[in-house]
Amino acid sequence: MSELQTVRISVCDSVYTIFTDSEPVTVQRYAAMLDARMREIMRSGRGISQTQAAVLCALRFLEDAQTAQDEAAKLRSEYRNYLEDSARAKTERDAALRELARYKGE
Repeated sequence: MSELQTVRISVCDSVYTIFTDSEPVTVQRYAAMLDARMREIMRSGRGISQTQAAVLCALRFLEDAQTAQDEAAKLRSEYRNYLEDSARAKTERDAALRELARYKGE
């Protein structure tokens, strides 16, 4: 496990110090993305607070993460099916080659 690092980030003019085992540049990039999204939400709606914007961002990010997980599970399932189909085709090919060899031997 990586050692925890202290990273300072700024989101909507609030500074936070967090401890993470992620790369600081990655955490800062995520914070910048969150800051931009929250500011966009606050600009688009009347009277939307930072807390409300944060909740809306969290919901959106969770939705995106769940969608990505669902898509990854679907791709894993399709890949598993392709592997099973490939193994079945190889078995059928081997059986056909054995039968062909048997006919040639007769």
